[in-house]
Amino acid sequence: MDRLKYPQKFALISVLFAAPLGVMMVMLFAQLQQQVNLSRRELQGTEYLKTLRHLWVSLPQLQQTAIGSNQLITPEWLRLESLVSRDLLSLDKIDRTLGPSLSTTQQNKILQDLWKNFQGNQQQWSPETREAVLAEIVAQGKQLRQIVGDESGLILDPELDSYYLMDASLVKIPQLQQYLGDVKVLGQGVMMRKGMTSQERGKLLSLVGLLRETDRDLAESLETAWKHSPGLQVHLEPQLRELQKNAQSLVTMAENLLYEYHIPNAGQYYELADDSLQNSQALWEQSTTQLDRLLHRRIEKMNQRRLLMLGFVILMLGAVLYAFVGFYRGVMRTVSSLSLTSKQMLKGEFTETAPL
Repeated sequence: MDRLKYPQKFALISVLFAAPLGVMMVMLFAQLQQQVNLSRRELQGTEYLKTLRHLWVSLPQLQQTAIGSNQLITPEWLRLESLVSRDLLSLDKIDRTLGPSLSTTQQNKILQDLWKNFQGNQQQWSPETREAVLAEIVAQGKQLRQIVGDESGLILDPELDSYYLMDASLVKIPQLQQYLGDVKVLGQGVMMRKGMTSQERGKLLSLVGLLRETDRDLAESLETAWKHSPGLQVHLEPQLRELQKNAQSLVTMAENLLYEYHIPNAGQYYELADDSLQNSQALWEQSTTQLDRLLHRRIEKMNQRRLLMLGFVILMLGAVLYAFVGFYRGVMRTVSSLSLTSKQMLKGEFTETAPL
């Protein structure tokens, strides 16, 4: 230290004080950027799911049409097959954009290949084989949805309001839609045959319980979300209550069918099941819209916080630099004055008072 000149000493002291602060600021900015990147990745996940959800609608409808049917060349079948092909084409298009970052490319290829195989061989297959292949396509679609949730970080969302919206959009509503479709198909078969096997009775009983439980869990998730973000309630509650009303009516009809209290009208049963599915789709769209809004707002807040911190740091650095320069100039002025005085003393010149 003795070999260093005063400017070098001041520079060294400045570096020693500034280095820890600089490291802390870099780490803090890196953490904020990580949160921004996570939210952006979640937005990629919701964008992918918005395209994938069209397949959730068309593919189960095609599957329901295939159950117990020996005829394929019908207007309804051709319409649904065209819808599935269109939805898979849209899915393949967005997968080319988002697939590499969400690690969905391989799973999407499996899904696309299964569908091409189905289209090419369905005429030669038995009804049982067609149903089995369609069930496998549906299962692979669910697997793709799970990969999107995992790789996008949606399942790791750190905020309670957006986490429960994610839970509703990614898990609860798709589960509810599956059970609604199964209840519709099973009831359809029972009413067409005017009889129910013990196996069908057990399955319908299980589905009714699962439908009730999932409906309750969905309501709890959304109510928790708007408890932590009250602005969500006005957007989500109307669709939720409408879905609950129709789903409960469908459960009542299914129970009447199950226990043979009153055989429901087939047309009303199908219409109620379709209305419930449409309600669930509307709720899903509103949930993802609000989830996107929360994620965009979070990114905006993080960017604002980063700008505020940057402004504060610049202001503090300016103040410290100003004080440091003033202190440095004062010290150097004193040192210069003492140096001049010592030289005068050596020469024996004491004609004036030396300022410090």
